[in-house]
Amino acid sequence: MIAVMYAVTELLLFAAISIKFGRLFDFTAFEAQRREVNAGDDPFGMADVPARLRIRKEIVHPYLGYVYDPSVERSSSSHGISDVSPVQRRSAGTVIVGIFGGSFADDIAYTMTEELADRLQAAFPGREFVFVKATIGGYKQPQQLMALNYFTALGGEFDVVINLDGFNDVTLAPLENVPNTNPFFPRQWHLRMRTVPDTEFLTTVGKIKFWDSLSQKWTGVFRTGPLRYSVTANTIWRIGDQLLYNQAVANRALLPQMSAVNGYAAAGPPASYANDAEMYQALGRLWAESSFQMQALAAARGIRYFHFLQPNQYLDGSKPMDAEERRIAIREDHPYADHVRKGYPVLRRLGRDLASRGVNFVDLTTIYATNRDVLYSDNCCHVNDAGRRIVVEAIARTIRDGVRKTDS
Repeated sequence: MIAVMYAVTELLLFAAISIKFGRLFDFTAFEAQRREVNAGDDPFGMADVPARLRIRKEIVHPYLGYVYDPSVERSSSSHGISDVSPVQRRSAGTVIVGIFGGSFADDIAYTMTEELADRLQAAFPGREFVFVKATIGGYKQPQQLMALNYFTALGGEFDVVINLDGFNDVTLAPLENVPNTNPFFPRQWHLRMRTVPDTEFLTTVGKIKFWDSLSQKWTGVFRTGPLRYSVTANTIWRIGDQLLYNQAVANRALLPQMSAVNGYAAAGPPASYANDAEMYQALGRLWAESSFQMQALAAARGIRYFHFLQPNQYLDGSKPMDAEERRIAIREDHPYADHVRKGYPVLRRLGRDLASRGVNFVDLTTIYATNRDVLYSDNCCHVNDAGRRIVVEAIARTIRDGVRKTDS
């Protein structure tokens, strides 16, 4: 009798979930989500939302804001950024491509460089590609500008520089820096300046670690044996996982509001704005001027510079979504959503101004506007392989066209 009841439950859940999302229940999709949960933890509570993104140990850097600790993150170069040295030298047989930006650009840099090289080969026949991945989650201007300045000052050379950014520039400062820390400082700068964390900070980080650890243990239970092939078990895992995830995110949201320490070193020069519009204009102006300076530096060194404004799901009209993708990509009360809706129009306008000033600028915010496939992979800002592939094709096409124009 129990076996019959279980079989009926499996069939009913299989049918209900398949009908709900318009496609057959996919065991591999659930397993892929579990692998993401087990990818790594976040011992310092400095993660991007969502909580389960792969986070490495970050340390303060005197010029770049923060980098990875290469003694902990073994795949990083000795500079704490990129898996190859960011200080490369040109040669006749190579094309040195620098990719700059935050976690969206980081995803492209670490998963799509082979495809990008294939698509760029026609513009650089017979040459091998070397990719410098100057990308770290949370980077925002002027960190990309500082990185390009620093690497070239050290003797680094580039043939092409790709700057793929925008989202962090209008979301992280309002949420994580304002009002206690200068908005142009790196994200959560006051937390990075804590030399002796107080009890409240340690307690909150401990809670984050606890919920992340519990989520990984909960996920591990369902990754082995017959449970991974059970509709009922997968449904139970998903409900529990969402509850644990919500707890971790709620505690992370408390960190930016904790009081700053170390005075000026943590807060920087004060910056106040009459209203949100004035703040977004200031953030946008820094973003645009940093890009213009990257263009100037690139031109002085014979580097082809290309700037792309990344897409985001919270920009109205940027992508049609079915129920399944909305479940993955949209959280109605997400703290990033309002900043995207208010800040992105400023970036788009300033981007057009950059193009009129001679910058190779491309607005990718509507690149998914007619695509109904599931492309977003979380409710923050990231996309799956299919979404990244579309962005890579647009980037490659822009670079090919730019090379063709300058060579003709």
